[in-house]
Amino acid sequence: MHVRSPTLAFVLVAAAFGARAEAPTELNSTTLEAAAVQWSHSAVQNYQFTFRYVEFASPCVTWAFRVRVVHGMPEHRRDCREYRVRFSTVPLLFEYLRRSTTEKHYSVRAEFDPKFGYPAKGFVAWSQAADDFFSFEVTDFRTAEK
Repeated sequence: MHVRSPTLAFVLVAAAFGARAEAPTELNSTTLEAAAVQWSHSAVQNYQFTFRYVEFASPCVTWAFRVRVVHGMPEHRRDCREYRVRFSTVPLLFEYLRRSTTEKHYSVRAEFDPKFGYPAKGFVAWSQAADDFFSFEVTDFRTAEK
């Protein structure tokens, strides 16, 4: 397990959402489902992206990994298996946010890609404690033929 200091964690979370006044808004089911429908209508089955995340303690050695999805199925890789199983497709990202909004939480925030609707950024604070959060960002998203 890799641990970061609370100060560094705060800085990384702020960086993940940009140092701007307007933070992502609190996520509600209407916004989440509208983005999921937009993603579904895009019919993208082949894509790739970099999944970057921040949390106080990580089960993985690195804080990012590259994802490749072909015909809706993620490519299998050995790095960070625990998080690849949970975050390696867009539908899994939606499921994580959906689950987070229904479980006990302090705050769930998200931003969605305007073109495809996939979750571009997410932040879940499970309590008010500075180290009780998980945030992610999807970068370098590209569609592919195969």
